[in-house]
Amino acid sequence: GAGAVRTKVGELGCDVYTASCQKWTLGPTASALLYLKKEVKEKMKVCEWQNGGSLGEEAVASFTSSFYTHSIGTNNEGIMFGLKRSIDFLESFGYSEGRIETHNLAVRDDFYEYLSEVVLKEHPDVVMYSPRPESELKSPLVTISLGKRTPLSCFSYLYQKDFVIKMVSNNQCGSNCKNAVRFAFHGYNTKEEGRELVDALKSFLDSTI
Repeated sequence: GAGAVRTKVGELGCDVYTASCQKWTLGPTASALLYLKKEVKEKMKVCEWQNGGSLGEEAVASFTSSFYTHSIGTNNEGIMFGLKRSIDFLESFGYSEGRIETHNLAVRDDFYEYLSEVVLKEHPDVVMYSPRPESELKSPLVTISLGKRTPLSCFSYLYQKDFVIKMVSNNQCGSNCKNAVRFAFHGYNTKEEGRELVDALKSFLDSTI
């Protein structure tokens, strides 16, 4: 998504695009963005909310020239300015030219291949759920199943070694995906850091055979 890979909604051809911006985009907590294609925007209706409750069917109105036309309340200007600074920061590293995406995917692919070589061959119960490096569907994330090991035990072990990973609930990756953890190449942003994480993961898996 936005911040992790080069994102141009015009090239995507989407009607609606939304993103949470406090992660890969490095924006303030609670920052987000919403894109509406002009043709879609003109057909949409919005239900106003006030004092924590809906105003009912009579409040439904069509969007006109601005997304904020029918909004109620005061927006947090600090979040807006902070998000703008975050976007400027990403642009300083060539985000629009795809430099960040290229770097993130290169780190991800090296992690994937090293993990496959060092871990998966010795631990066949560990299952890779993410696309292979040559896939067009890949992202700067890798998800694996730990077999019978619990995500919490893996998280706790790696946390003691100063690594933080994401414990994935079963409903986040499908009914056949159990005991899964996810690695993001945002915090671990070099190939060396990615391989150190693989080595720590292997140490955990070897200790729980």
